[in-house]
Amino acid sequence: MKTKLSVVRRGYDPAEVQELVGQLANELKSQVDESEVLRARIVELEHLSKIQEDVVLIRLQWPV
Repeated sequence: MKTKLSVVRRGYDPAEVQELVGQLANELKSQVDESEVLRARIVELEHLSKIQEDVVLIRLQWPV
C-alpha cells in the first residue's frame, strides 16, 4: 500500500488521496468483518464450554 503522497499545487494529489482512502476503507472493512467472525466464534465456544460444564456436572451426579 502506497502511503507517501505527492505534493501538488496546493496540497496532495486528489487522485492519490482518493486511492489511499479507498485502500484504507477496504482494509478497515476487512478488519471489522474479521472481528465480527471472531466475536461470533467466541460466543459459540462459550456456549459449548457451558454445555461441557453441564455434562461434567451431570456425570458427577450419576456415575456409571
